[in-house]
Amino acid sequence: MNLNNRVQLIGIIVNEPVIKTFGTGSKVARFTVETTDVYKQGEKLVKETLRHNVVAWGSLAEMVSNSLSKSSEIALEGKLMRRSYTDHRGDTQYITEVVLTTIVQSSFMKDLSIKTKIA
Repeated sequence: MNLNNRVQLIGIIVNEPVIKTFGTGSKVARFTVETTDVYKQGEKLVKETLRHNVVAWGSLAEMVSNSLSKSSEIALEGKLMRRSYTDHRGDTQYITEVVLTTIVQSSFMKDLSIKTKIA
């Protein structure tokens, strides 16, 4: 198992997944997962909430399309990818995304521990 670029998240999907189907029939799904971490800083408890952009391709995109929606709880694995694009002003913008490799569990799939995994 390659652990060089592995991300595990447990959180809530905060937007409806956006599904795009290409001319070849392949699909991509994009959604955002919100995670919350609570830790102690001195005597004070600090709550930190982060949002993570997630991208799913192929059969995982199909699963996202059929099974997940806003407010779904999800545990997932993926890898971090960074890409760039040029915006309308000609500036280079960078985006970091989690490319989904495994849906471990979601609120719609409570009875199985691992649903789909990319080889």
